[in-house]
Amino acid sequence: MYANTSVKAEKAANFKPSKKGIIMRKIVMLLCVLAVLPGCGAIADKQHRDAVLSRELTPDVRSAIANKQIKKGMTKDEVMAAWGRPCWACYGTRSTSEGDWWEYNYWGAGSYGAGAGKYLFFGNDDILDYWSE
Repeated sequence: MYANTSVKAEKAANFKPSKKGIIMRKIVMLLCVLAVLPGCGAIADKQHRDAVLSRELTPDVRSAIANKQIKKGMTKDEVMAAWGRPCWACYGTRSTSEGDWWEYNYWGAGSYGAGAGKYLFFGNDDILDYWSE
């Protein structure tokens, strides 16, 4: 009985994983990290939302944020509290001399690419002026 156990212990001590096994472990670890990262953005969005809601807001802006809606006249912070961060890598998010354009694209919207999202325009005063439907 003890001899069999010592053979197993010796095999375990001398075990060398194959290159394929090492690569597979690294891939699995990378996938685990990538699966967790989107949650980090959600935590930051919630913290931002809570910070904005702790300020003095008009009742209609507070209600819009609570219902994840936007209204003309909202600040950039209020829009981010309602809808989260815009797509920073999208074509529609850009700054111009007249103001800033923010693009929002959501999974499941049906189509993607230029013209597929919602475009919000903020004047130079950082106030939401209008958006695409």
